[in-house]
Amino acid sequence: MKNISNSGIVVGKKNVGGVSGCATYATIDGLENSAIIEGEIQVGGVIGGIGSSSENDIKNLKNTGDVIGQHFVGGVSGHCGGNLYASGSTYSCFSKTSTPCGDFLNASNTGLVIGKNYVGGVLGVACSGTISNLSNVADIEGEYGTGGVVGSLAYVTSKNMYNTGNIFGRVYAGGVFSYNKEGVTSSAYSIGSVDGDSLVGLMIGLLKVEPTSLVQQLLVVVYMKMVIVMALMWQELLLI
Repeated sequence: MKNISNSGIVVGKKNVGGVSGCATYATIDGLENSAIIEGEIQVGGVIGGIGSSSENDIKNLKNTGDVIGQHFVGGVSGHCGGNLYASGSTYSCFSKTSTPCGDFLNASNTGLVIGKNYVGGVLGVACSGTISNLSNVADIEGEYGTGGVVGSLAYVTSKNMYNTGNIFGRVYAGGVFSYNKEGVTSSAYSIGSVDGDSLVGLMIGLLKVEPTSLVQQLLVVVYMKMVIVMALMWQELLLI
């Protein structure tokens, strides 16, 4: 799919998106949505859900419409990769090679996103792959796993993430990610407020790693200190 836009309201239940409900083994470039999108499970402004495939090559997506759902809700897509269970509200991502997202690049959201579980400004969930140049400037509201850019991600290499919207969640809430497991992240920042009850962070609600050596443990400590310093720097800039 290439250079497709939608401006009509879309309402559904599962796999609900402005341009496509679901995409797998996909080569996508230049999709946009400007309308309200409303559904229940796997709801995205542009694509409802992106199925697991290392062959996914997805880039240049933009959403400006409000997105409303319950589980796996994203300003651009409800999820990219991952094994979503039949209940519709939980998922798994076991390794760097299982249920991969593929490549997901250059996506932005400016529309309000409201959901319940795994809610993100750009993606609700991302599993295994590469995501780069993702941005959100709108408010994001959820309950469990609410992130300014991605709700929850695992085994993902991410670069150039930013959020300026305010985040409202309950458990696991973060300005960039609510939860990041075994991922590698660079050039990420958030200047929006983050409001939640537990496991709440200006950048990441919870960073989970499984270090197997003293060196890896020290690297984790250094990484967390860098995240804190970056967050404080942005707060000082806002006060100038």
